[in-house]
Amino acid sequence: MSSKLEQLLKKQEELKAQIRKEKNKLDQAERKKDTRRKILLGALMMDLMNKGELDEKKIMKRLDDFLSRDTDRQLFDLTLKK
Repeated sequence: MSSKLEQLLKKQEELKAQIRKEKNKLDQAERKKDTRRKILLGALMMDLMNKGELDEKKIMKRLDDFLSRDTDRQLFDLTLKK
């Protein structure tokens, strides 16, 4: 294999690694934004329930139907599904 071809292939691999790294950074940033949105939405829901503007019983019923992992259910003092 010629040295020029070897150099180009090496450069190609370096560029692929840079692209993967940049994609990972973008994905990580999007996950952080999504997590922050969920936290803020949850805080709003809790605030509205505390103020009596949302029916806590209905929300807890929905959570009971929605949550399947026992670790998540424990956070809300729901019965475990095992």
